[in-house]
Parts: sequence; C-alpha cells; structure tokens
Amino acid sequence: MRIILAALVLIFSFQSLTKADEISDFQIEGMSVGDSLLELMTEKEILDKTDQFYKSNKYAQLICLSNGLIYDYVQCAYKPDDPNKLIYDVTGVIQFDNKIEECLLKMKDIEIEITNFFKNTKKIDYGTYNHAADKTGKSKATVVAFEFDSGDNVVLYCTNWSEEITKKNYWLDELKISLSKSEFQDFLDNEAYN
Repeated sequence: MRIILAALVLIFSFQSLTKADEISDFQIEGMSVGDSLLELMTEKEILDKTDQFYKSNKYAQLICLSNGLIYDYVQCAYKPDDPNKLIYDVTGVIQFDNKIEECLLKMKDIEIEITNFFKNTKKIDYGTYNHAADKTGKSKATVVAFEFDSGDNVVLYCTNWSEEITKKNYWLDELKISLSKSEFQDFLDNEAYN
C-alpha cells in the first residue's frame, strides 16, 4: 500500500512542474540539483555519511535522507573538493525485496506519466542490461531516461541485484528516480566504475 501511495504522490508532484525547463526546477523530498548539502547537514555529518562507492574520487555519494515521505531513502552525489558541497545528483529510492516484477510495473506507470508531462525532453529507453557495479553480469538494470536540452536528465531505473550481491552487500531490488546534471551522468557513464 505504501508503494502505491508513494507512486501516486510522486506522479502528482510532477504535475505542478510540467512547465519547468531545467533540472533544478524539480525536487525529490525537497532537494534538488544545485542545492548545497550544507543546508541539510553539517560538514562533519557529510563526511561521516559519505560513501566512496565510485572508483574515481571526482564525486562521492551519501544517503542524505532516510525514511522520507515517498522514498525509503534519498542519495545525493557531490564533489568532495567543493567547499559549497553542491548536489549534482539526487536520487529517490523505493526498495522491492525480491519483487522485481512489481518494480518494473511501477517504473512503467511512472514512465508513462513522465512521458506525458515532459513533452520537450528526449526519451531514451536503454532497455535491460548488466549492471556495471556487478562484474559477474548477474545483476540487471532496466533504464529509461528523459534528457533536457541542457543534457541534464531524469532517469528511472529498476535494479535486479543477483542473489550473491544481495547476500554480500544487503542490497535489495529497487526503483530509483534520479535528477542528474549532465556532467555527473557523463561521470557515471565513463569514470565511475572503470
């Protein structure tokens, strides 16, 4: 029930933003790309919560909100050497414990709504492929992106983690909705896991 309510709240929250032209006009749990993490937490809290998940240290991520109104948690990415700690990516996560079909159905519903709202974006359906964070090739990601003229984007993805990854890292299948600056997306595509 919580997942259905969360999806409805998410869908209706996009309705008021249909005329927005920039990624910073959109929010996830009150946070947006371009905001400063220092408005949410102290520098010490940022450092304590930071996870250097990527192979390159150009960006770092942290859970900037747990147990939000809509999402199970929200991740933010920032440049560690930036004194302002500006957010380059904000991602809302809804977990599906071994229920990837539910994740994919919810993603499809949200994709249809976003397609109707963002008529001036380029929709890119990447399909399903091996997740870069799992070198065994057993974990899969299904991805659809909506790209703005600036190159910034909204990305929807369901991740179906392998049993091994779930046991090792305690990662659950999940639906993510990301707001990303183009330079962060380039980082993910070219440097993050290489």
